[in-house]
Amino acid sequence: MSKEENDLTNKIKKQHDEIEDQLKNLQLFLKRQKERGNVAMSEVLRQTEVLRDLIVRHFDYEEAQGKLEDFAKDAPQMKKAMDTLNREHGRLIDELAAICATTRKLADLEERGAADLRSQFDAFLNRLHIHETKELDAIQKAYLTDVGSKD
Repeated sequence: MSKEENDLTNKIKKQHDEIEDQLKNLQLFLKRQKERGNVAMSEVLRQTEVLRDLIVRHFDYEEAQGKLEDFAKDAPQMKKAMDTLNREHGRLIDELAAICATTRKLADLEERGAADLRSQFDAFLNRLHIHETKELDAIQKAYLTDVGSKD
């Protein structure tokens, strides 16, 4: 193996390691969120997009460098398998893009839901304060009313 081929193989291995690390991070995050009983979709989206970017960069690099084609040239019996692997890149990227899109929708819903909840809670607090103020006024008026002599 030439130095150039070795460098290329090492770069691809490094990318595989980065992808594997991000997959582990995402899986660990999801596991912890599940244990807590909630999932912060905005963070799931962020981590999923990082994974998508790593995978896209990796597939682009493999395709641009022709690594799979080189393997097929060195082992002609593997050409069909290498062609199939190259075609899978697009399908895998599309699948991960769909996951990102779904996650983005859920994160947006979560954000809007949180905003709606804050708005409802703020309205409730406002009504509660008004009620408590009226109640306090009524109590003060009751104490301050001159009952005079009712004899």
